[in-house]
Amino acid sequence: MLYTVLIIVVLLNGLISTSSFIITSLSKDFAMSGLRVGVGVVGGSDTRKGTAKVNDMCQVSSHTQVLVEEMLKDEVWVKEFKEEQGRRVKDRYDRVKEALRGTGVRWVEAKAGMFIWMDCRGIMREGETEEELNGRLVEHGVMMTPGESMGMKGGGWFRCVFTAVDDQGFETLIKRLEGLGELRGGVSGGGGGGGGWGDEGPLAGLLKFPSRMKIKVVGPNDDGFVSDITQAVKGVEDVQVENVGRNNKGKWTSVSFDVDVENEQVMRNIYEAIDKDDRVKFKL
Repeated sequence: MLYTVLIIVVLLNGLISTSSFIITSLSKDFAMSGLRVGVGVVGGSDTRKGTAKVNDMCQVSSHTQVLVEEMLKDEVWVKEFKEEQGRRVKDRYDRVKEALRGTGVRWVEAKAGMFIWMDCRGIMREGETEEELNGRLVEHGVMMTPGESMGMKGGGWFRCVFTAVDDQGFETLIKRLEGLGELRGGVSGGGGGGGGWGDEGPLAGLLKFPSRMKIKVVGPNDDGFVSDITQAVKGVEDVQVENVGRNNKGKWTSVSFDVDVENEQVMRNIYEAIDKDDRVKFKL
């Protein structure tokens, strides 16, 4: 949400790494793509200078800035809008999942988002490439983003955006998703009758496990927070914590540590343990 990220800009000033980027926009958070307004937070000073030069050529007009300011100042409206938007997105997400059941297509369970990450290997034919499967999907009337174009390895993964059409278009999508079972070729690695990924997940296609990861958590600048977060991560089963660091910036602090992660589920357990602390403002 843009309103939240504007606050995070202040919280993370000087605390995010030089290679970190945080971006958001009104087109994603308020369905107002026509205003062409966004927010970017960049950790490195050199990158910030380059970004500022680009901004010189695409500044937001004064009247648009005033409009956006007035809109965001209405906190009651913003709260009601985000609640209603969240409800509608969740309703569509649930219906997409239900439409996929029994088709041979699986998906990654999500906590938020405007699309669903689909494992279509269960409807691939013997020896079929992702590009060939994509051609059959288009012929079926479903156009999605192939996973390989986004760095996903293994073939057969697709990103299906379900929020970019009106209600009539969405109903058409549901009918076509329900018919994906007709495309089954009976071969590859996804298999099954369709369902969400549980403890296992798709990140093995993007990350190598076991892996050493650096985790950073931002919260209040006090010793209790640092100690509690460190102990919470150490308390996760099968996790070894090393190189605990701390970087203070005013009333905020950034806690960082290296962890050896055996598999995706352990990684999820780490972030779930961090999320249990209400004082956490941001995590990487």
